[in-house]
Amino acid sequence: MEVFYSQQFDYIDLKGNSVDANTITKGDFKKTLDAYHIFIVNQARFNQQIGIAGMGVDYAYPWVSKIFTNEATYDPEFRAMFLNEMNLIIDEIRAVFSGKIVMNTIGTILDNRIAAKVDAIGVTPLIGLLTSDEYKHLTVELLKSKYKAAIEQKYLDISNQIGSTVINLPVIWNLQAQSYANYYDIGWTESAFCSVFPCPQLTYKSDFSIQAIGYEAMLEVVSEQSHFGTNSVNIDVGYWLSDDMVPHFGEHQPGFPNLNQSVRNKPAEGIVRYWFGR
Repeated sequence: MEVFYSQQFDYIDLKGNSVDANTITKGDFKKTLDAYHIFIVNQARFNQQIGIAGMGVDYAYPWVSKIFTNEATYDPEFRAMFLNEMNLIIDEIRAVFSGKIVMNTIGTILDNRIAAKVDAIGVTPLIGLLTSDEYKHLTVELLKSKYKAAIEQKYLDISNQIGSTVINLPVIWNLQAQSYANYYDIGWTESAFCSVFPCPQLTYKSDFSIQAIGYEAMLEVVSEQSHFGTNSVNIDVGYWLSDDMVPHFGEHQPGFPNLNQSVRNKPAEGIVRYWFGR
């Protein structure tokens, strides 16, 4: 078994101060990049020591919407700062880590320099919320049409970023579908902890069929699409830490496995096992 490393870099410091994605200054953004640079290169050294097969080099940057060209707050200087720093980081990681380097473990932002240096890119196909009528008549075929369009748009986006319609980088597909009844018409919900108290997640309805339909649709589309070569498929939070489906409030296992994208002990597990067994 090979182990790949990825992480999220929080926007809240140890004192509880947070960064506002819409008002962050270039100076504060540079601080986060500098801190991450030191962290991830040191992590690469440790990954080399323990035999990690590959690692994601980027971090959870969707909170800095200024670096995404399709966002209202986009600022090309922020984007250039991020890409320049990531190019330096990749070079330093190559010097201390012999495993595979993956870019875009969270979102999609890169340029031709990065595309020439990494071994794979991560792609998470996400679709917009369904209409009430679509949600009432949810089928695998309906979701396939949505995910197919999302992958086609992702291909165009990446092609524009690297300046080429030929994308030779293999893709690691990051797939997720929650067993939250309103996943496709309201959207993703936090299921690892209570976001506020009292926990609204306690009022949310589970629906394992929604998740099963979602994973079947995604896996079919990934298998059928021809825009990208496939390196591997990652089922996000594939297996919860325990077998039960009961919400946890204990110290060691907080969260809501009944809502989470984990397939453990849910109908979607059989679907995933079937596809991985082919």
